[in-house]
Amino acid sequence: LQCPPCERIHCSSRRALKLQCKGGVTTGVCGCCPVCAKTEGETCGGTWDYLGKCDEGLVCVFQDSAAAKPDAERKGICKAIEQLDAESCQPECTKEYCQANPSAICSASTSLQNKECQGSCQHTSCSSCLLLKRPSCSQTCAPSDSTCLQHFGKCVHNHLTAPHSPICHNNLQ
Repeated sequence: LQCPPCERIHCSSRRALKLQCKGGVTTGVCGCCPVCAKTEGETCGGTWDYLGKCDEGLVCVFQDSAAAKPDAERKGICKAIEQLDAESCQPECTKEYCQANPSAICSASTSLQNKECQGSCQHTSCSSCLLLKRPSCSQTCAPSDSTCLQHFGKCVHNHLTAPHSPICHNNLQ
């Protein structure tokens, strides 16, 4: 299959709005035009996913006998992705756990920025978590002391723009 660039494929801009999908919207064979995503129990797969792509949270599962067939004949069924059991996740990335085990692996499943590559447990290293601290700017300035206020502002600015690691868990703030 050779698809032209998407800008050369005519997709109706109103087509996505007209779609009456049971699930979400994905793209067709060439990855350009909107089509309905397949929902749980519907057929999927085939060469270049010509039979359809599964909706978010679903995966195209092929029967064992399909493995021996060429891609064109590999027909699957959309099924829900199995969620990992909580027991298979490492301990939660909490302030107490990471202070006691700074080089341990922990589960940041309630992280501020989920990363697909870390799975549903969002495993990461405690050392990659950041404990936000107050700036050490101890000045108390009078409202009319512009020089003092300027120094205090620079101190806070320098603290906030210093390089930090990403925050893994809202308990670490």
